[in-house]
Amino acid sequence: MPRPPSFFSHLNADELNQLEAFAREPKHGIRSCKEWIEAKGIVVSKSAVGRWFKRFREEDRQSEAAELADAIHSAASGAGAVDVAGAVNLQLAQRLQAALVNGGDKLAIGDLLKGAMAVNALTNAQGKLEEMKRAGREQMDRLKGVAATGNAITPEMIAAASKAVFG
Repeated sequence: MPRPPSFFSHLNADELNQLEAFAREPKHGIRSCKEWIEAKGIVVSKSAVGRWFKRFREEDRQSEAAELADAIHSAASGAGAVDVAGAVNLQLAQRLQAALVNGGDKLAIGDLLKGAMAVNALTNAQGKLEEMKRAGREQMDRLKGVAATGNAITPEMIAAASKAVFG
């Protein structure tokens, strides 16, 4: 891990947390972070703040991606594909909402449209998976009923069940 910039030694833990919260806001960049640090009476170069800011944002993105993966993984534990799709859909919708609330003027209309289309596609996929599960259960119940009566299960019945399950 690279050593932290020297201006960190002039910030206490609370001030460092405040700086990180400030830097997380989409409207703040290197210049505003430099001004924030200088307002604390610390002399700092733009390049030092720039190096820190770049590393900080990258680590923050990696941390957010890991949190998203953990949330999806915990939803998927012992769950079916529908539950995973639901978890992904929920996470994406929450990220889109957070971007709208926190992003302000930094969000492009195209990005919002892509996010909304992705949520819509996942919702549709989730509905299709639910329908396939229901149809598959119905066909399997029908086959169990036929087998319970002692009648033979025909290739047509197997084809119908297969179509219901696999599309």
